[in-house]
Amino acid sequence: MKNIFMILLLSQLTFADENILSGNLKTDLLFFKIDSVKNFSNIKLRRNPMLMGTYSFLIPGLGQYKTDRITQSIIFSAIEITTVAAFLYLENEGDKKTQDYKNYANNNWSVVKYAEWINIYGAEYGDSTKIYINPNTNLKPWERVSWSDVNKWENSSHKQGGFTHHLPAHGEQQYFELIGKYIQYKFGWKDYTYSGNALSKSDIPKQVDDYMNERGKANQMYYNAGLITGIIFINHLVSALDAVYGTSTYNKNVSANIGIENINYAGRKNIYPVLKLTVKL
Repeated sequence: MKNIFMILLLSQLTFADENILSGNLKTDLLFFKIDSVKNFSNIKLRRNPMLMGTYSFLIPGLGQYKTDRITQSIIFSAIEITTVAAFLYLENEGDKKTQDYKNYANNNWSVVKYAEWINIYGAEYGDSTKIYINPNTNLKPWERVSWSDVNKWENSSHKQGGFTHHLPAHGEQQYFELIGKYIQYKFGWKDYTYSGNALSKSDIPKQVDDYMNERGKANQMYYNAGLITGIIFINHLVSALDAVYGTSTYNKNVSANIGIENINYAGRKNIYPVLKLTVKL
């Protein structure tokens, strides 16, 4: 510890308006700026640890920057920029993959073909519901079929197990999941040829595997993006805690006391108010 700063004659020093002391020592130590006083431009006054922690929680590295811990500020800021960029990239790629597999499904799985199979073979496995199919081929497949008829057959009693789900409306997330996940929807794939056993897994077309692989890639992108959000939060939290700890340590390097001393000035002894700052070097 070295006592290296002494401000004499506080009542006689001339400061800029923004540097006027409030009279409250704690307030003056926290907020008083003495940059304009000769030889004191490098003095670092105390910071509020909780405020610095809040800064760093909102913007990692900001609290460190305000307490002149530049290396730590750069590290936390670099992690933030990198992880946010990674999150945005993964989300964007996930959206692209999602659109890719939806397009693949729309081009290769048809509820019309599924309904046609039910109309031909459905009575062998459940009731004899006949699903209305609009003959206008200019319409999208999902616009040509009576969805309620499809669901009615799916919800009917079946002679064999395996028909356990009903088809959600086209475009719903469950729609795109079920057509690739459950064996009962194999009938709607473009390359499917009925082998005589509705529940056989040996005749599932390769399109199902291709489709599920594409869905898996999209889901993995979103999963990785979720992991990145966890890292982002941890970086905010650690940066905040580090800012609180670092600011507390930083503040220990500055202490102050106020008093009066007899000082020789121009050959005379006079009593002057004195502010002493003690700074660790």
